[in-house]
Amino acid sequence: MRHDSDFEAYLAARWAPAVRTLVLLGSPETRAAALALSGFASCYADWGELRELPDPDAEVYRILLEALDPDALATDHRAALVLRHVAGLSDVQVAYALDRPFAADAEGDERDEEVLREAADAVEVPPPSFEAVRDEARARRRRTARRVAAAVGVLALAVGVATWVGTRPGPEPAAAAPEVTRVENVADVAWWANGLLHLPHVSVALGRLADLVEIGDGAVIGDEQGGVSYVAADGSVTELGRKAPGAALVGSGERGWAAWVEVGDDSPAVVVHDVAAGRVLATFPLSPGASAGLPDGAEPIAIEGTMLYFVTGDGAWEWPLPEGAPHLVDPASLAARGIGADTQVSESGTYRLTLEPSATGSAGQVHIRETGSGREVWTGLRDGDALVAATLGPDDEVTYIVARADDAPQAGEFLRQSFSGPYELRTCRLDEHTCATVMLFPHTGRQPVLPH
Repeated sequence: MRHDSDFEAYLAARWAPAVRTLVLLGSPETRAAALALSGFASCYADWGELRELPDPDAEVYRILLEALDPDALATDHRAALVLRHVAGLSDVQVAYALDRPFAADAEGDERDEEVLREAADAVEVPPPSFEAVRDEARARRRRTARRVAAAVGVLALAVGVATWVGTRPGPEPAAAAPEVTRVENVADVAWWANGLLHLPHVSVALGRLADLVEIGDGAVIGDEQGGVSYVAADGSVTELGRKAPGAALVGSGERGWAAWVEVGDDSPAVVVHDVAAGRVLATFPLSPGASAGLPDGAEPIAIEGTMLYFVTGDGAWEWPLPEGAPHLVDPASLAARGIGADTQVSESGTYRLTLEPSATGSAGQVHIRETGSGREVWTGLRDGDALVAATLGPDDEVTYIVARADDAPQAGEFLRQSFSGPYELRTCRLDEHTCATVMLFPHTGRQPVLPH
């Protein structure tokens, strides 16, 4: 396409100065290329309009600078000098990119130019990847589409809840609204750590969580006491029900459904909620039992497509939703199809992730296989990584929370209070065999949670 060939040529010409500019403006070298890729992905999405501008460079650098923390710009004067001598912008372009007037100091200009060019030449720049920029832009479009759908779902939830309240006790808003902070999520998946649930655009102060299922830009959560709630994209919380503490919670982001064994009244049942619609989609009554606080030892396993898989004391079941009837199936057939409580399938259907829990309380080992061939693939984990949690995210990315095993007193004991090292939030692209550390955060004795 003409659009792509134009942009690819532009990227090749502007990539190295852009990365070096970001480094000299305060970005760590390990992050500058990622920031540049993100900025150019924004430019690619609007390239049809940008290339028609009389001065696209100034607009492109304005977009690139938006990725930087304003504290990282040091001083306005230094930022302007870097843009002039490293990015090659004119005084007028610099003023536009920084949104403030700028006039060069002719007396010190030559000296500044020499120093900055030497510093820029010392920055190692990886080669540009048009394919990576294009793929990131396309991924953003997909995420935007999902978020639009989620916004519609939130509206439907409000209407649905209003109707539901008139016909059934609950769900009721949480008694005390949690503190909500407007902040962009550093990861592409929801996650909870150290008392904060991180959604795409907010963080929500919540107590200890045991379960987390993404629904659009919100999440259905299970707390350590067994409470099940929906946290909307804006951080508001609606109580949905109650399961036994430690019992499973499963969901489908694609469908907007969540399922658990409801034990909050005298009629325990497998319950499926259509969270986006704000209603109970289906229920399957169970006989009371005392196995781990669960009726008949019942637990949901997974939702795949429109099928809910769950187990009871009688065996394994599959339940075609919303109007089908549950029926018993051979547990071995579920295992052969890779359906299990510790198994996830990527959005594309390409990969299947399986966790093998450890007896020490850690997440144990992770295996990722191609769904078609069953071939085990590269995971992105390294020697010395102590796995805490893992989830398959959008665009065949896997997100991990790991700790360093060599920081713990004994291997396998890193989740105990004696562990003091930081956790690492890491994302890995399975198709590219690349990983990036998103952030490090402290260990406070509470095990972080990723979606499942």
